[in-house]
Amino acid sequence: MVWSLISKKPTRGTSLLALFIDIEEKWREGFREWLERDMFTARLKIGFRACASYNILSSVSDLSSPSSKYLTVYEVDTLGDLYSSPYQNLRKFRDKTDLEFHERFINPHRYTLNWIGPELSGGGKSFSRFLQIDRFRIPEDNIQSFNSWLVDQYLPYCDEESRIERVRRYFSIEGEKLHFLLHEFSDIGLLQDKSWSNMQRDSAWSEVDWFAGMPTVYERVVHAH
Repeated sequence: MVWSLISKKPTRGTSLLALFIDIEEKWREGFREWLERDMFTARLKIGFRACASYNILSSVSDLSSPSSKYLTVYEVDTLGDLYSSPYQNLRKFRDKTDLEFHERFINPHRYTLNWIGPELSGGGKSFSRFLQIDRFRIPEDNIQSFNSWLVDQYLPYCDEESRIERVRRYFSIEGEKLHFLLHEFSDIGLLQDKSWSNMQRDSAWSEVDWFAGMPTVYERVVHAH
């Protein structure tokens, strides 16, 4: 018997912090070292569940689009963790290196995201190696039909595909008001399969307004949990 991984309740944290940026090539190696050494460590100490930083995957993403090349994501238990004193103090009292890197960020987009169920709840304790992010708006007239399709058709399809480890949906509370659909993969060979292509071209997607450059696929570079 094959057990479904679709869950009506969040099986991990209910909120994410997502930061999309570009940064000059000369700062990239130091940027990742700083994240691992300082940013991830400090956030895990105050209770964050997982942290990861990604590069855009050029082999499957449209690099002519305005998508950011670098993505950093943090998972927390609840949205309140992103607004409570422990985290806000980290943001308020930045050291010299922290301030310097934030000044180097090019065209940053920062979002606090809250969970919308159900989800496909596989994977491990950290973010998976490959991550596809869809950012979009749903026009008012299309909300009911799109949500029904996502729950009744899209998630069951993902549930049957072993290379999809997790699918979670969020809405931005801070940042541009968008829906976020995060797919975590163990193997991006799936992206070349006909069944995946057909699902991504389903007419339901014509009901949403895509954020520029979406969908975009990223590969994990550093992570901690």
